[in-house]
Amino acid sequence: MQRVLSSSTDRSRLFYLFFFAFLGLFLSAILMGLIFGVEVDAVRGVWEIRFSSFVQALLMFFLPAYAVFAWSFPQPFRALKLLKTDVLWKNIAWGVVILCIACPFTSFLTQLNKEMVLPASMSGIEQWIWNYEQQAKGVADLMLSGKSISGLLVNLLLVAGFAAVAEELFFRGALQQLWQGITKSRHLAVWTTAFIFSAIHLQFYGFLPRLVLGAMLGYLFSYSGNLWVSIAVHFLNNAIVISAMYYRNFNPEAVNRIDNLPITLAFTLIAVVSLILTVALFWWRDKENQKAFVSGDKKGGVL
Repeated sequence: MQRVLSSSTDRSRLFYLFFFAFLGLFLSAILMGLIFGVEVDAVRGVWEIRFSSFVQALLMFFLPAYAVFAWSFPQPFRALKLLKTDVLWKNIAWGVVILCIACPFTSFLTQLNKEMVLPASMSGIEQWIWNYEQQAKGVADLMLSGKSISGLLVNLLLVAGFAAVAEELFFRGALQQLWQGITKSRHLAVWTTAFIFSAIHLQFYGFLPRLVLGAMLGYLFSYSGNLWVSIAVHFLNNAIVISAMYYRNFNPEAVNRIDNLPITLAFTLIAVVSLILTVALFWWRDKENQKAFVSGDKKGGVL
């Protein structure tokens, strides 16, 4: 592929990344209309929703990120940090541990976010948010409904698998790297990307936990220098949610009790401990990765 952006700045590449993403969103809506004869938001069949979700992730996230880096670098996958290294599986294992340790804190944020109420002057906006989220929840529930193993596997492949690859390619591989190149700040790049990652899902009542998840994925990517780490952890997070939704089809009461835990003093203390341990693990892992890099243990080729 011709590298037409090889001499461009990171600012220019960032502009093209967002431009292609908006173009992809527009094209996916047109494509869904041509295929199903309705606008994408009106699609209600399970397979139509799955297909539209796949097409949107492909056109809005995967292809824009790949195109910008393919037009900029001779080895786009290496530039996106899709690397095979000697410590890859070790970093993935630590990412999984961190995700599990952070679970009580993210669960606490989920409950806290649900209880947030906007000022009375913004009641109209709050009602719009509520209506939109109920509509989005209905679509998600339909897509993840059913008791068949084949349906579960398809959801794990498309919703958990491909979505994790496409979103990580766009947000961490492309956006976070470009923004860090502009700002020269790792932390600003991680949190700005996490904010956009959470906001673009348009789910106000899940904004805080998704913001923290995005930051965790950003730091895992930044500290490991390998996009496969954040992809694997993102996939695991999605797979847990999908599996829980699948189990809810058989035992709704058990999952709903977990999904609506009250904010008690004990829950708050556990969340605080979870946060402290998560930060400590990130700090320790960063030090270990720096030692590995200095000793040359991270040598490896691109997958």
